[in-house]
Amino acid sequence: MRDDHGRLVLAHGGAGSGFLSSNAMWPAQKIAVIAFTNNDWVGPDGVVTRVASIVLPLAPSEARARKVLKDFQGGVVDRGLFTDNGNAYLTGDILADQKAGLASFGAARVVELQSETPPWRDGEQGLEDHRLEGRAPGDRARLSGRKLEQFMISKAD
Repeated sequence: MRDDHGRLVLAHGGAGSGFLSSNAMWPAQKIAVIAFTNNDWVGPDGVVTRVASIVLPLAPSEARARKVLKDFQGGVVDRGLFTDNGNAYLTGDILADQKAGLASFGAARVVELQSETPPWRDGEQGLEDHRLEGRAPGDRARLSGRKLEQFMISKAD
């Protein structure tokens, strides 16, 4: 049992000579994803995660990351999502650079939350950390945002 962005998930894997399996269930959403492999060296967990990111409703942090990425691709941002410090950095030149650099990325097909760190102090901006990975046709990028004081986009390994 674990928390998945505020959703309860029940998960279990299995293995035997020549196969691996992964099973995850979100009871409140009435969704289960099961994957099997016919080998014992490549795990199915990534498949479960990717399918779940398609069939589950987006968590608020994932929806926000998709919106910010799409906005950057258009050369604009919702200034209300950023702190004053973050907005000061996002000049017209920076947004034009982001638009030019991200134009070929295309719409993110999958945005997976890799990790989350809660705010260091209640109510303080700039300290909540969300690390996401987004995939688009032919490319992949890691997205990192700190309560939108910063929103970093970098090439994934």
